[in-house]
Amino acid sequence: MKMRIILIIILFVCCSANFDDVEWFNDFTEIRGSLINGNSLRIKDALPKHLLNFDYKNIEWEKRVGKNDHGKVWFNREECKECAEPIEEWLMENKEFFNLIVPHRNITRVRLALTKYSEGDYLELHNDYGKRVLSFVLHLNKMKPTCGGDFIWAGGRGIKKARPSENVLYMFIPSTSTWHMIEKVHCGNRYAISGWFY
Repeated sequence: MKMRIILIIILFVCCSANFDDVEWFNDFTEIRGSLINGNSLRIKDALPKHLLNFDYKNIEWEKRVGKNDHGKVWFNREECKECAEPIEEWLMENKEFFNLIVPHRNITRVRLALTKYSEGDYLELHNDYGKRVLSFVLHLNKMKPTCGGDFIWAGGRGIKKARPSENVLYMFIPSTSTWHMIEKVHCGNRYAISGWFY
């Protein structure tokens, strides 16, 4: 608990480091090296545009509230899992590339969800470590600086903060040091695809 409080304080004091920018599919050795070193990668224009044509107003959203073992809420958002199925198929079609960049693991499946964070929604500082091989956060829309919803990364080399921007992917190999969170949204809607390779 103390460590979590210290990390949260650090997040709001020094969010100045940059993400490792890479180009998709161009140099898997650079991507692999960054991921192995515990970094989070940022990939601009990550997915083909035809996979990102969502009609947000006509989606049947499922409200999701996550609670820890003590009953404390640690995330609040809406999701649509079936909305992300075309992206899951695209990722699995390119599975061999991901097997090249993730050492000593064989990817067998992917689980994604289209997420919507509205005013008051958030995802507290947490860690994806466990059975997950690779974690993803794909931002789908821009947010005003005053609206919150930033992706905060507290793993690898320093603290990093990313304002949502259209078709920008962040990915990392989950470990005991890959702490991350989504800041509370103050206005507007933050849309993203969140998920993991297993």
